[in-house]
Amino acid sequence: MDNKTLNGVKCIVTSCFYNKDGNKCMADQILVEPKNAQTSDDTDCSTFRPK
Repeated sequence: MDNKTLNGVKCIVTSCFYNKDGNKCMADQILVEPKNAQTSDDTDCSTFRPK
């Protein structure tokens, strides 16, 4: 992690390790799954890591 935010990515999951001030995502990249999702409710952020 290099202390840079993913531009345009907002994360409101305060229990995620990558969530920083202002709901910014500090992960190097994100992975949203599964590939066969049909709606946003079907998706999960696989990058999530608990604090």
